[in-house]
Amino acid sequence: IVNTAAITSVDYAELHKAETWSVNVVGVENLVNTVLKRNIKLIHLSTDFVFDGMGPFYSEEDLTDPVSYYGYTKLEGEKRVEILQNACIIRTILVYGYYKDMVRSNFVLWVYNSLKQGNEIKVVDDQYRMPTYVNDLSEAIKTIAEKEKEGLYHISGNEYLSIFEFAKTIASMFNLDDNLIKPVSSFMLDQVGKRPPKTGFNLDKAASELNYLPTSIKEALTKMKQLMD
Repeated sequence: IVNTAAITSVDYAELHKAETWSVNVVGVENLVNTVLKRNIKLIHLSTDFVFDGMGPFYSEEDLTDPVSYYGYTKLEGEKRVEILQNACIIRTILVYGYYKDMVRSNFVLWVYNSLKQGNEIKVVDDQYRMPTYVNDLSEAIKTIAEKEKEGLYHISGNEYLSIFEFAKTIASMFNLDDNLIKPVSSFMLDQVGKRPPKTGFNLDKAASELNYLPTSIKEALTKMKQLMD
């Protein structure tokens, strides 16, 4: 079982704590109880938001310290999974990608659709991430399942940049007007839930044990553009 179910909106989680706990923690508990009874392998998806974001390039051994309720519930979900012997937790960062008839949007599609419609958007320039191409994540999940790996892995892209810089790159790759992208500080954006300022992963473990090599952002966006044309 690959568990991708979660409430992932940081602001929504802050405003709907009971529901978020029910999905991100109780839901995981129920899943853990099921796999225990049936001896099924569980691969559980988690997030960079379990860290405080005071320094990038976190390894799997680094201490967690979430700054939002969302991050707190995801960490509590991890703790439920850790009791299993035959389980794997994957932390990832700002996942993006495209496939036909997809149910859920992502940052790249939000930027694309906004600029395509000529809408001005505000994007934070003081939060830094290592965005993850969904195809890379799915390949890592496949490798973990095939090699029957257990424990914790960090899976992300290998390019560290501000979310504003990421938005500008998206505009450039899709030939859209990047003047519509306005930089703003986290303080000025006044988001309900706090975000960690700087999160990136040390990918050494994934590289050595899974032969993980992430796709570059420009190559990933080129592939997305081909699928969307």
